[in-house]
Amino acid sequence: YSSAQEYGTATLCRASPWEHQPSWCHSYELPTSQSARKLRLAAALTYGCIPWIIILSTLTTTIGRKKTHIIVTVSCLIGYSILYFSKAINHIFVSQMFQGVNVASTITTSSEQFDKQNNIRSATKILFSKASLKPILLSILLICLYLFSGKLICMVYAIDILQKIAKDNWTAYTGMLILDCVTVASMYLGCFLSKILKRRTMLLVFTSMGIMFLFILSGYLYLVKLSKLVESAYVSISLLVGYSITMSCGPMIMASCILGELLPSESKCIFMCINALIYKLMFSTFTKISPYFFKYLEIHGTFLLYGILSVVFLVLIYFYIPETKNKTLHEIQESLKWQTNKSIEEISELLPVLVKEHNVTHA
Repeated sequence: YSSAQEYGTATLCRASPWEHQPSWCHSYELPTSQSARKLRLAAALTYGCIPWIIILSTLTTTIGRKKTHIIVTVSCLIGYSILYFSKAINHIFVSQMFQGVNVASTITTSSEQFDKQNNIRSATKILFSKASLKPILLSILLICLYLFSGKLICMVYAIDILQKIAKDNWTAYTGMLILDCVTVASMYLGCFLSKILKRRTMLLVFTSMGIMFLFILSGYLYLVKLSKLVESAYVSISLLVGYSITMSCGPMIMASCILGELLPSESKCIFMCINALIYKLMFSTFTKISPYFFKYLEIHGTFLLYGILSVVFLVLIYFYIPETKNKTLHEIQESLKWQTNKSIEEISELLPVLVKEHNVTHA
């Protein structure tokens, strides 16, 4: 569900249809005042959800989830009403700021409520404890792979990338529709395969295949730039389709799935809010600076950058992320603990079990 929500977020971040050719689309010049507004528009939805993550988390614990959902619904209604009657970019900007509450609600109000013991003092103690450090770092690692694989950014700027590659509006819009359909179908395919294959295996295999398509696409576009190959829009779109299939079956669904299982069950809501803040900040910033990647590195260099970053994060995931399928949450949390000696309290708790298992009797 979260992957489908992010897909909707990425498509909403696209430029409005009546202004489908940003000034940096063909020449990749630095943003003018008009194109700068479009860049702010692309990041408004995700930046707009950041304060709502904190607000909704607080409201959930004070007034309950039912009333909080009512507030979310009213805010979304206001946002979509403004979008419907919008006549300028600024109106859409305000609309997406209101719609940010919908993005934040999928992470906050949809999760379980804070326990009564999870007040500010206990939350601070949990966050800065040694046991919480490893799950947070691994979660950030999965978020980085999810973002820097480039799939979300390619969805946001799909029209602009395809116009740069194909140099034809009709081909660009047709390719965008093909990529959208392939992305949705691949996410369903990945959900089906996750019932058969192991989660960590799926993440590693499909991400590796996606990285291969990134390097091939980067090399192909670079050779076209050097006039070593004749450019073909069909070849480019075919490579993008392969890239979309593999990344949609890999990090698009498996990263968020594994991330949810790595969070400690006793304080999962706190960790989900922290991960939401980290992710939205990174995604918003990455979305806003991506046009500068296209300007200075061009399309082939940007794909190469995505491939290199994905390789780095994938290697770290290979060494540090455990397999989570067919394991209980307790087993997963035990595998994430730092390799330290057990305390006297833990040993005292385990002694009765050991005595019973080995039939040890006192003298």
